[in-house]
Amino acid sequence: MESRKTWLLNYGMGVDSTAILVRWILEPESRPFDSLDDLVVLTAQTGDEFWSTKMMVEQFVLPLLREHEIRFVQVAKAGPSKCDGYTVLSDTREPWTCHTEGDYRLSQNLIAAGTVPRLGRPHICAIRWKGDVLDPWIGDHISGAIGPAIGYNADEPKRVAKSNEYGCRSADYFYPLVEWGWGRDRCIDYLRETFGVIWPKSCCYFCPFQKDFDASDRWKKEPIYGAEALWVAGFGLAFNPRMHLMSKGSAMEIAQAHGCFEAIALYEEWLEAHDWSVYQVRRIYTNTGTSAKTRINARRDVKTLDTGDRTEMTHKLHSLAFRVGAEVELCGEWYRAYTECRGDGYPAIEEFLVACPAAPSDKCQHLRNFNNTWAKLTATVQMSLAL
Repeated sequence: MESRKTWLLNYGMGVDSTAILVRWILEPESRPFDSLDDLVVLTAQTGDEFWSTKMMVEQFVLPLLREHEIRFVQVAKAGPSKCDGYTVLSDTREPWTCHTEGDYRLSQNLIAAGTVPRLGRPHICAIRWKGDVLDPWIGDHISGAIGPAIGYNADEPKRVAKSNEYGCRSADYFYPLVEWGWGRDRCIDYLRETFGVIWPKSCCYFCPFQKDFDASDRWKKEPIYGAEALWVAGFGLAFNPRMHLMSKGSAMEIAQAHGCFEAIALYEEWLEAHDWSVYQVRRIYTNTGTSAKTRINARRDVKTLDTGDRTEMTHKLHSLAFRVGAEVELCGEWYRAYTECRGDGYPAIEEFLVACPAAPSDKCQHLRNFNNTWAKLTATVQMSLAL
């Protein structure tokens, strides 16, 4: 046994990491260390966790941490940039509150950008809202040897293999559940035997990696989070009609199919009460990547044209579309008018006007370069039409 290391448990508040933490507390022989004084429990709060997870942690886990005086540190992303650093929400051996409110929330960033997490991409949200927060805190507060533990279970060899490529401050990750041979079902059973409850999956309410029926079930039990999921997902669809939240469809389609009527009603109240804007969205597609996953590069420019109430902005969109001879279409909750339709092949361009709540920010990386490329491509399109 090693007793001189500081053991760090990356506590995600879900089934797997909770099973590790509880077993380490209740069964000393399961620990790779002698004393719970050597353990630091770390949680990075995204700000968008379900309320039920907070309640479970506060009811069952925090009393154990208080009883055994285990250090529990909760941190959160302090701003949109990595340079903004982290906020320490709590650092105590007597925790009473699970600070799921976070600081700069993941949903804030998604709404400002008018996007949603992508199923086909790396888990950027986990990297930026968890890894980019936990690693700096560890560097600032923990000296000496460390033993970083992660709650990947025995059913997840691919995740373990991928995680092994990184490590934490040159220390190899440790996987207690893999060592014990515990898969997810065993973890669920252990927590049920210990606490008499079925522990819920820890995830953001808009997480696309939930199963449809699991997400909708929680949206019905916690309708405010169902409405929040619809709110976040709606902006992704407003700026890209192909950007469905779930693999089997949009958040609204899932909510409607599974009867999340209270969440839908609340969402519609928010739509009516919020200020709206008409946005101009331009997109350039180029085939410049180096692999099958990155060969298509999509660059986007978002610009606010006007702001007012919902009725005013709907009329404004129709007026602008009429001026340029564009047809207005209703796609889900959003009225949209294409002024440039994407053609076949690459490079390609796309431009449309859309009316939606005034929450996303105007944004374009390297605007001057974007405008230069846009001018060249629109000139090419116009020339081809003339010919």
